[in-house]
Amino acid sequence: MNKVIDNIFGRIYHPIVKYFRTKPELSRVLFKKCFSRTEERKNRIYIDVTQVFIKDVGTGVQRVTNNIVKYIADYSNDYDIEKVYLDNKKGVFSCESKKPVTFIKGDIFFELDLNYILFTRYKHYFKRLRNSGVKISIFIHDLIPIRYPEFFDVGTYRVQYNWMKVCLRFNQIIANSKSTLDDVKAFIKESNYIKRNRKIQLDYALLGCDFSAMPKLDAQEAKNDKLSFLMVSTVDKRKNYKQALEAFSILWDKGLDVRLDIVGRPGWCCEDTIEMIRAHSELNKRLFWHSTGISDEELAKLYSTTSAVIFASLAEGFGLAITEGAYFKKPLILRDLPVFKEIAGENAYYFSGTEAEKLADALEKWIDLYKNGKVPDSSKIKLRTWNECTKEVYEYLVR
Repeated sequence: MNKVIDNIFGRIYHPIVKYFRTKPELSRVLFKKCFSRTEERKNRIYIDVTQVFIKDVGTGVQRVTNNIVKYIADYSNDYDIEKVYLDNKKGVFSCESKKPVTFIKGDIFFELDLNYILFTRYKHYFKRLRNSGVKISIFIHDLIPIRYPEFFDVGTYRVQYNWMKVCLRFNQIIANSKSTLDDVKAFIKESNYIKRNRKIQLDYALLGCDFSAMPKLDAQEAKNDKLSFLMVSTVDKRKNYKQALEAFSILWDKGLDVRLDIVGRPGWCCEDTIEMIRAHSELNKRLFWHSTGISDEELAKLYSTTSAVIFASLAEGFGLAITEGAYFKKPLILRDLPVFKEIAGENAYYFSGTEAEKLADALEKWIDLYKNGKVPDSSKIKLRTWNECTKEVYEYLVR
């Protein structure tokens, strides 16, 4: 499938990328402006936060960026931390602190945010930085556009594929889970024809969760006599809300009085699912879609009052809703993906299959277990805070 997508869309995408690429001679000019062999200062870690800077919509990747940036300064005694964003008017980057962006040997550039265009456009620029002693590290959330191009807009596969080809030439990749890192290693093995750094460091740091600052509901506030289920993630094709909606429709048709809350903005390639939600006869009765984003306080309340958290996604690099649900000690109903089992182990209820009837059957079985107090206990999952996750990321960066 990947080769088919490549052949069809590569001809379209490649000229666009070629147009936006910075030519080697321009990269040399930009490099000379920013790299100093004489400046004396403390080494810096430059963290790319371009997407968050442009518009922080609070989705999964941006939550990861915000939380790691929030805590990394606690561990950076030997480095100054500077957040930067792509700014073509001023060369390559501008600093959030308004300081000039200059590099010296021993600095670290950390591509934490998801910025596919950066390395594609400025490939030669970053090569010069790397060759001059600046460590280039990339945080990888998943390879899903490469593995499942059918879940994305036209050409997204080619975008991530070209990005990965460049990433593999730098110093380090840090993945958000062992499953994602295993996928990176598999990609390297499958693509042994790609020129890469044979000494690249490959690490992973499981993501954290932290609702400790949220107001705690007392027992009466958190009480919910009605069976309710919560799904938290962008509404797109990969998340497979369609199967969940059809499964709950089966339960409602059988007379089960259960509630489903969906927290997620509209995504891509899923117009049929969005229309199904909007036109559903149970919308705002037993089906509730929080489609415009909600505060952490509102989300915490939903987690506190739900009976269980469902994650039906067909492919994930991590799955923040799992750790967040476990933080609130809520039972988890998960698709049997390797990364979900890496996070939850035996402390979740797993289902398989993509048919609505399969999930509806799994939910009915889970409800029977729930009524008898026999569902897997998510409170046994060993959770990491964002502070712990960031500490590990920092130790990888400076290693």
